[in-house]
Amino acid sequence: MKHILSGMFLMVMSHAALAQSPDVVTTREVFQDWQLTCVNRDDQERCNMNQTQRNQNGQVVAVVNVKHNADGTTLEIGLPLMLDLQQPITVSVDEIFLTDWPYSTCNNQACFVIRKNDQAILDAFTIGVSANFSFAMYEGREVSLSVSLSGFTAAFSALEAKAL
Repeated sequence: MKHILSGMFLMVMSHAALAQSPDVVTTREVFQDWQLTCVNRDDQERCNMNQTQRNQNGQVVAVVNVKHNADGTTLEIGLPLMLDLQQPITVSVDEIFLTDWPYSTCNNQACFVIRKNDQAILDAFTIGVSANFSFAMYEGREVSLSVSLSGFTAAFSALEAKAL
């Protein structure tokens, strides 16, 4: 047990050292309710914008992440485990139904909806005030998650500019 703990300690410390190494620079900009984070390592910059949703206890319940590169734009929605994967996630903007999406994948921490180059959604997010994601939990409970789109347009413009 002692070896496992010391191994975990070394792994955490080496990860922390890498994150703080002089060749890695992380910058963050806030655009109202959206955050743009860029990591520059070896003169290569990778950026994404996101909004994290937390419950009243401060626990993360969802993350909406947007990436943009030469291949286009990817929207990722990370949701909690124990979803009813048979039921799609319903997406609306400003209370106007847009679409239903199937889940893309799950890992041991979350389930994800991943959409690539969905211009209709990006356009709706750019002009909308709030996005609503509705989904069903495994035990049948319906959940509705509202995500502010305040700052989305400015953050997305900055993200696109970084990809040039």
